[in-house]
Amino acid sequence: MSRRESVLFWMLMGIGFAFGIYRYTVLHELQLDTLTMIKGLQDQLIISAAENEAETEVTQAGYVITEEDLGDFTITYYCGSCEKCQTNGITASGRVATPGRTVAVDPAVIPLGSVLCIDGHYYVAEDKGGAIKGHRIDICVSNHEEALRLGTETQRVYLTSLEPVY
Repeated sequence: MSRRESVLFWMLMGIGFAFGIYRYTVLHELQLDTLTMIKGLQDQLIISAAENEAETEVTQAGYVITEEDLGDFTITYYCGSCEKCQTNGITASGRVATPGRTVAVDPAVIPLGSVLCIDGHYYVAEDKGGAIKGHRIDICVSNHEEALRLGTETQRVYLTSLEPVY
């Protein structure tokens, strides 16, 4: 193999290696933070269709976002770290309760780790609570006063999934 062929060979190997790392990183990020991925891809929607009673949306990036209607749930609010709410800030899944992301669910109804769409906002089911049974969801907010102010309401809840299009 000539020097020129050797240099070309190693350049192509480097490009292939870099692509492999890039591909692994993209897939790993998808697994680590589905919520962020769905929010980003939702901005790029190009097709919307109804399929098997679930709303399906295909993004330009080649992923299908499916929202399955779970029905009406009673929505309440809690602060992530508060003596009054008897919480220490660590969720049942081991993550820090984050306002605007974390919700507490009944794992018998909604598995922990699920991404939910409630009133157009996306949340991750990261917590559970003694009072959270059946069709009830507790949304994490920043403080106790906000939780009291928001009170209780009924909202339609959708289970969101993200699958690559092959």
